[in-house]
Formats: sequence, C-alpha cells, structure tokens
Amino acid sequence: MVTSVVTISVMTPVLAMVAAMVGRLIVSPVHQIAKHPAEATGALVAAVM
Repeated sequence: MVTSVVTISVMTPVLAMVAAMVGRLIVSPVHQIAKHPAEATGALVAAVM
C-alpha cells in the first residue's frame, strides 16, 4: 500500500513533464504554421515531394 502511494507521488511529476514535452512537440509546428502559413505550406509540400 505504501509503495503504491510513493510510486504515484514519483510518477505524477514525471508524467506531467512527459505530457508537457509531447504538448510542446505538437504545439510548436502548429505555431510555426500559424505564423508563416506560406513558408510552412511550401516546406510541407517540399517534404512530401
């Protein structure tokens, strides 16, 4: 019982950090596309071709 509480208290910040990193990975390209739609579209087309 005690070990599970310790595990949860240790894992919660780790999971929060991982979630924040994944969120940043998803959000930053979206921000780039929003800021520079033409450049991002050209880069995406170039990457596909």
